Amino acid sequence: MAKVTVVIPVYNSGKYLNRLFSALDGQTFKDFSVIIVYDESSDNTFDILELNQIRDYPVSILQKKKKEGVGAARDYAIDSGAINSTYVWFLDADDFPHKDFLAKMVASSEQNNSSISICGFNRIDGENGHIIAREMVSNPNLVSNLADNTVIPLINPAPWNKLFRMDVIKDARFIYPGGTGEDTLFLLKVLPNCRSISFVNEVLYNYYVNLQSAVSNTNQQLLEVTKSGYIETKVFFETHGETYAPFMPLLVAFVFLRLGIGATTRACLTSPKDKAKIIKSTKSFLDSNFPTWEKNRYWSFSSCVKKGLKGIMIWRCRYLYKIGLFGIFVREYGLFSKLFKKDIRW
Repeated sequence: MAKVTVVIPVYNSGKYLNRLFSALDGQTFKDFSVIIVYDESSDNTFDILELNQIRDYPVSILQKKKKEGVGAARDYAIDSGAINSTYVWFLDADDFPHKDFLAKMVASSEQNNSSISICGFNRIDGENGHIIAREMVSNPNLVSNLADNTVIPLINPAPWNKLFRMDVIKDARFIYPGGTGEDTLFLLKVLPNCRSISFVNEVLYNYYVNLQSAVSNTNQQLLEVTKSGYIETKVFFETHGETYAPFMPLLVAFVFLRLGIGATTRACLTSPKDKAKIIKSTKSFLDSNFPTWEKNRYWSFSSCVKKGLKGIMIWRCRYLYKIGLFGIFVREYGLFSKLFKKDIRW
């Protein structure tokens, strides 16, 4: 049995697969197996997969009957019973990990006895290869007491720069009823099962983004679906007893940051004529379902100042929401994104 299982959803990924297998072949840590979750594709993805099944590490292909996105593909692998390893890594087919990704992440997890290890990553413009941002490289080596640690809300929620112990996933899944895959909700459901998180403050992952769609991929319909996902997560917390109760303030912090600022801003920029309506709807949602957002301890002034410039920006957003002027931030962010061709992922 391999120590690490690498789960990779693929759909029309033919042009990336040679690079992907090259990255896996080059890993300096060798005790891993690969599970490819194949969604029916219209390109040569499956042909390339069949040609690459014989490697120095086990490669298995799970074929889904219905295309439902990467979240459902990851869940399919979890529910298949095929993951028998200590650790699982959810890798995206179109990204490129460093050759020491597994070696350093496994070492970090085992040396610190942590439930999740997280590394730094480059956010790269998929069109020209330019590095847009370098993220998650200035964290403590280890954080525990996760329900109260102020580092946690600023963690990027995506799973691809993380190594999870399989035993902390339990009944957490990426897909929620009636919704699509949501990385943030998966992470929130996993955290209460964790002892600690260790960080490798080096760039070990290259994440490729399409800047053209970075803003436009959040419309009002998707915003409403995301809201339903957070409601489902709140219910999940409420029905999972004492283990989850201390994490409710953390859930509220994530909701304000990821939905109140991030998703709402992108929806406003996609539909500028509806900006006032969108902001009003989000504030009403926060007030009705997460009424403690205004006084959440993670976004108090003293806590935000310690987080530096980003923390101060978050505190300012909360203040603008409270006085009904969040549209100012949306306008400022739109200008920033247009001028500097950058998208800050809240």
